[in-house]
Amino acid sequence: MKCPKCGSENPNDSVFCVSCGERIKEKNNSKKYLVALIIVSVVCVCTIASTIVLSVLYTKKVNEYQDLTRERDSYKSSYELVLEQYKDLNIQNKPSKEELDEIIRKQYSE
Repeated sequence: MKCPKCGSENPNDSVFCVSCGERIKEKNNSKKYLVALIIVSVVCVCTIASTIVLSVLYTKKVNEYQDLTRERDSYKSSYELVLEQYKDLNIQNKPSKEELDEIIRKQYSE
């Protein structure tokens, strides 16, 4: 490989001229840039994937919480309804909370 400045012959893998020290060929940084690009791409894909997975899990937990809240409210409403019915019927011997729980549980299981 010839030096563009002094014209002396240099080995093919030389970066600088052995005679004058002039740079013979540009450094090939394309491999470094390619590796950096691959690493950045992998990090971005992992970040996006983890964000999607976490948002799906979060949404699932929120839905479970809302379902439990609705079920609790429904159960509470049933309990209050039974108490009101006993009150309306003017029944003196009201069942205990445990007995009411059992009655309501039976209604839900049917």
